[in-house]
Amino acid sequence: MASIRERNGRFQVRWREHGRAVAETFPTRVQARQFQGLVMAAGERYPEGWIPGTGFPAGGGPTAAGQGRGSATSSFVGSAPTLSLAEWFERAVAARTTANDRSKQDMRRDFHRHVPAWLADTPVDRITREQAGLWVNQLRTQPRGGTGEHAGQPVSTKTIHNVHGHVSGAMNDAVRDGLAQRNPFSGLLRGMPRTPAQEMVCLTPEEFVLLRRQFIEHYHPFLTFLYATGLRFGEITALGPEHFDLVHRTVRVDRAWKYDPVRHTYLGPPKTARAARTVTFNDGVAEMVTPLLDAARSRPRTLGDPALVFVNTRGSRIQNGAFHAHQWNPAITKAMDEGLTQRPRLHDLRHSHASLMLAEGNSMYAVSRRLGHASITTTDARYSHLLPEMDEQMRSSLDRIPILTSTPTRLRLIRDDEAI
Repeated sequence: MASIRERNGRFQVRWREHGRAVAETFPTRVQARQFQGLVMAAGERYPEGWIPGTGFPAGGGPTAAGQGRGSATSSFVGSAPTLSLAEWFERAVAARTTANDRSKQDMRRDFHRHVPAWLADTPVDRITREQAGLWVNQLRTQPRGGTGEHAGQPVSTKTIHNVHGHVSGAMNDAVRDGLAQRNPFSGLLRGMPRTPAQEMVCLTPEEFVLLRRQFIEHYHPFLTFLYATGLRFGEITALGPEHFDLVHRTVRVDRAWKYDPVRHTYLGPPKTARAARTVTFNDGVAEMVTPLLDAARSRPRTLGDPALVFVNTRGSRIQNGAFHAHQWNPAITKAMDEGLTQRPRLHDLRHSHASLMLAEGNSMYAVSRRLGHASITTTDARYSHLLPEMDEQMRSSLDRIPILTSTPTRLRLIRDDEAI
């Protein structure tokens, strides 16, 4: 891939073409980045029309005057063949260092699905604020395509926020690389509310016991561990015996199940850096998982497959879709027939754990670290409404503040000689 190296105050764009190293040099980093983009867009080759060591012919593109192949070129002049939004978006997504292949695939999918050709084909330095606004308004009113259950309905605000964020982020990169002077998409969604999240269901311990009774006994430890630790589904189903420390009553979360671009699963790092954590549990949970650890170590498995603690009835990984269809949904129906008044999702066991920890007086910060949230802001936004008693605690604290009484105070004049 074309790279930039600074030497003696000048900037050299280097890449390999037909197996040999080639380079062009520019006086500024911005010009070097522009040329680097042209090389990458041309498939790691000289851009069409570029004369090595000289640049584009006058009037034929961004011309750089030089003194031979690989020599120091002066500056781009003339009109450059600017990258379109679609071309730049592809490059910007490919260069993302914090996104995995699956996330990049989702970004490309959203772009091709929701960015019309008239905008995608516009050069990044010619997109106006008006065009950006028209596109967002079009997103808010146009019906979805396809033949699914949501076909013909408006695009959700969550989707609008997502695709706008992808495009605006790519434009920010274009501004940093000198391909555009400003980001016309910036701030367009300010004030637009996101789709309200589905209301969480927090089960009390009694309600959880009622629900757990509806499952076959094989899954009781799995559900109990979810309720007792607040782990995510992809985290608990990735646990191996090596993650447990029964002496200190802890479990280490350092991996989770992920999906690659073609929906194959693999073990990778947790959701965020904070999601890699150590979670404590009590003696009862330790006693419950001990036989599961022994079973995981002795269970036959194919070479290369991980030893898993929580498995399905066949001894394989518990898969989300199959578990919901064959275990969770039927058990919820039975539980509601027996008096459960709410219909929780499997993820609500995590919410239930958080609400229980907060109700027992644990701090928001401690619960945030236990859940592996990237920021305490996330925890506060999701669970602060579960703490109405905080107002009462504050009122009690206010009672300790000395307040002046309303009893009138008798004033007495003091003579000057008394004041002395």
